[in-house]
Amino acid sequence: MVTGLYFELNAICIFILIISIWRIVKKEFSRKTHKLLILTLSMYVMVTICDSLWALLDGNIIPSSRSINYAVNIAYFIFTSLSVYFWFLYCTSIQKSALYKRKFLIFIMSVPALFLIICSLFTPVTGWIFSIDSTGAYQRGSLYIIQVIVTLCYMFTASLISWISVFNKKQVLYRSIYVTCGFFFIFAMVSVILQLKFPGYPVNSIGFTLPVLILVLKISDFEIDVDDLTLLYNRNWLYKNYKKIETLFNSSTITLTNPTYLIFMDIDHLDDLNRTYGRETGNQVLLQITDILNEVSSEFESRSSIIPIRYGGDEFMLICSLESAKDIASLINLIKVKVRKLSDTKINGFVFSLSFGYTEINFENSNIIDDIAAADLDMYREKKNKRYKNNKQFTF
Repeated sequence: MVTGLYFELNAICIFILIISIWRIVKKEFSRKTHKLLILTLSMYVMVTICDSLWALLDGNIIPSSRSINYAVNIAYFIFTSLSVYFWFLYCTSIQKSALYKRKFLIFIMSVPALFLIICSLFTPVTGWIFSIDSTGAYQRGSLYIIQVIVTLCYMFTASLISWISVFNKKQVLYRSIYVTCGFFFIFAMVSVILQLKFPGYPVNSIGFTLPVLILVLKISDFEIDVDDLTLLYNRNWLYKNYKKIETLFNSSTITLTNPTYLIFMDIDHLDDLNRTYGRETGNQVLLQITDILNEVSSEFESRSSIIPIRYGGDEFMLICSLESAKDIASLINLIKVKVRKLSDTKINGFVFSLSFGYTEINFENSNIIDDIAAADLDMYREKKNKRYKNNKQFTF
């Protein structure tokens, strides 16, 4: 009865993990961004399969021998080591940790996992991690606790990096994902302790699968709010979070007294470019403008928080918390300077610019429709004041 329950619970976990992998793989943005998560989940599917096979062997449900027992358990420990190491790599990569950019440090961090893999491979001779006696009974080895400690250390380090990112102003937009990653260690620690206490139940599998499910759901929610082309937040995110933006800024290092502005902008004559040269050329412009907005957001990070948004079509927004109103002019001017430099290269002979408008947001009486309308009206005033040189070139 216990073996059947053990197998059923593991089967449910495997099903959830496979569905989670499928949800990530089916969308190109997820597939590119979360490659290491896919690898982590794939390794843990193998861990859970090995754990299920062990339960069937231990319960004499399928034919068993010492060699088969050793093979299944060795595979279990190898895949466990790989899964926690890849999880560590995933957390450092998704949070753009400096650690992930240094190959030497990544290699150093791989040493504990490599050590455990070697110990597992040699355990039939040494009995370091586990042993199988003549009756086929499983016994923990003298280094088994090291395997537990190393596993928890990988999980703890990954969670620590995640929590640091939660309180990093530059990472404010991704907090929900980082918080979920940060809680993995708590799930892992509790599940490992319970697994040691109740070895006859698949506590580890459940303890890993539940936070994975939460994380994948968070990623799915996040991607609904992201523009597929530019990977900026979209209109859907803006409408859902407009009232929360002040909280996002205030929970970062920005002071509570900083005014917040909505800057509205669009690309002049992008429709002409699309009609003449096609949408692929227009997409090149959109991606280059996106790069400029991301660069500007980074350059202003010491004095402000900036959230770039693709509102739709050729329209972009910046939600900014600035130290003073003068910074608005500086910010817009910086974007214009970068666009001028970009225009020097031209795209199919097309020189382009942006038109800007802005309004200050009063969060106590804020209405997103009115704020966008005010910024949009201000932008069209600038458009009317421009003198175009010709149909494709114009001055600022």
